[in-house]
Amino acid sequence: FIVQVPPTMSTKCFVGNLNFRTTPDALGHLFAECGEVVSVNIISRGQFSLGYGFVEMKEAAAAAASVSQMDKKELDGRAINVELARPRVERPAGAPRPPPRYPPFRRGPRFPRFPPQVQGQVPVVQGQQLPAEPQQQFAGPRGPRGPRFPRGPMRRPRGPRRVPDPNAPLSKTRVFASNLPFALNDEQLAGLFNEFHVKSAHVATRPNGFSRGFGFVELENEESQQAAIAALNGKAVNERAIIVRVA
Repeated sequence: FIVQVPPTMSTKCFVGNLNFRTTPDALGHLFAECGEVVSVNIISRGQFSLGYGFVEMKEAAAAAASVSQMDKKELDGRAINVELARPRVERPAGAPRPPPRYPPFRRGPRFPRFPPQVQGQVPVVQGQQLPAEPQQQFAGPRGPRGPRFPRGPMRRPRGPRRVPDPNAPLSKTRVFASNLPFALNDEQLAGLFNEFHVKSAHVATRPNGFSRGFGFVELENEESQQAAIAALNGKAVNERAIIVRVA
């Protein structure tokens, strides 16, 4: 059929109800069925689409055909709305703004919850007469505020952190065990080193009582220390390979 085109018809179409994932290429490919597409612009805020855009056709007849053929057509799971874009009216400099479409909302007068009382009048509530409130006397302006005391520290400051001495001699009876299972306690750690003459075993814990994943074991002599390192270093405990070395 032949579309009658007025001489002032726009060549730009407004497209609404777009899928937020629709790309300009997909929209332009759809409108290319009605004629040559000049430009496609999907309005977005940042990187996110706002769900509408504009398609400019080369001829006004193609724009009119796009409105009749593409309106309510499905694109990416949505029935798009197509209509001719309204021409933009340039407002001359200094011209007043057009009136708003809807009048501004204004709150009406607020009524008091209780009727006003005359000074000295006794209020009456449900037939019961209540005593009149005593009149407050003006005490005069407030004097200058006194000095404010400085606030103390909110928490105790930390002391200097202890830095280990790299030149300190290594222990000959203590071993350091890391990568321990978090469910391991002191008794279980001592049982792990039981065959090497354990004196004491300690698992480091946090303030809430949970394990830090490492600990120290004190043995009787240097021979037991070296035997424990050779036997237990890299051993799997609860599917974790523990690390044992000299403390």
